Amino acid sequence: MNDLSSHIAETDPSATARKLMQKAHNRDGLPEITAGLFLLWIAALIYAQRILPRGSLAFKLVVAALALLMPLMCFGLPWAVKWLRRRFLLARVGYVKSRPLSRRPVYLGIVIAILALLLFGYAAPHWHWELAAAGIFWGGLTVLIDRSPRFLATAVVAVLAGVWLTLTGVALDLGFAILWGGLGLISLLSGTVVLLRFLRQPAENDESVGEESAGA
Repeated sequence: MNDLSSHIAETDPSATARKLMQKAHNRDGLPEITAGLFLLWIAALIYAQRILPRGSLAFKLVVAALALLMPLMCFGLPWAVKWLRRRFLLARVGYVKSRPLSRRPVYLGIVIAILALLLFGYAAPHWHWELAAAGIFWGGLTVLIDRSPRFLATAVVAVLAGVWLTLTGVALDLGFAILWGGLGLISLLSGTVVLLRFLRQPAENDESVGEESAGA
């Protein structure tokens, strides 16, 4: 009992609150689904750039979409997740005004990726270490966001995939299309499985109504 009390006392309340909020944020799988669709969209545009004739109208449109729409999607996808929850999952999750997610994981992921790129580029300058750095960035970002088993597995796959694509000597654009497409598919499938399991659970409002009726 004393050990338990001391452990609770030593726990940072702010850190515990952040972990609980992040767990609640990811419990319905919607963030993973939107992230997966985002990565698949990027992979499709990168691959389209590879196969379309340079200088053609279609090629220019793909370049413009990749440059202009990607920042808009980065800002719009979190809003889309909130809208979907309010529109379709309000009865299950209730109304929760969540605090904005910290940008610290993104900054740390970028720093880790840059350091990895510099290290690998110095050790073997003839390889496309940008692929490994991108895999390390996504893996590190995934772990910093959530440390549940499915996120840890995704992080490991991201790092291994980036390193493997680098060692195979694949062309840089094709490598990025494969990397982001594969990670997007994994994220989409994982989020879909989580969402289906979440939808099978009884709604919180139904449980609360049943408890109030039983108490009456």
